[in-house]
Amino acid sequence: MSSDFTPTFAEVCVKSVLTNTKGEVLLLQRHPDDIGRGKWDLPGGMLEDGERPEDGLRREITEETGLTVDKLTPIYTHGAIPSKIGHYTVWIWFQGRANSEEVK
Repeated sequence: MSSDFTPTFAEVCVKSVLTNTKGEVLLLQRHPDDIGRGKWDLPGGMLEDGERPEDGLRREITEETGLTVDKLTPIYTHGAIPSKIGHYTVWIWFQGRANSEEVK
């Protein structure tokens, strides 16, 4: 990418270091048809238009695992990273605790 790269938009991705009452961290294996096929990842995903990061992360966690989370604490944010597909991706990482230990 040249130094005169101008992004057309930014996308925001949220992820969570999600623990249970035993302090175990939840890892999910990515779907074979997804980017990063078969690799291990933390729960999370892309925000929808107008969605707050915490709300989007709660939605993603529930969609991916069936779990709910009460409190999410931001722990790390990547700077805007130029992407090979012409836009920036901003990553916001949270720490949270699941309300249950049974992933669906």
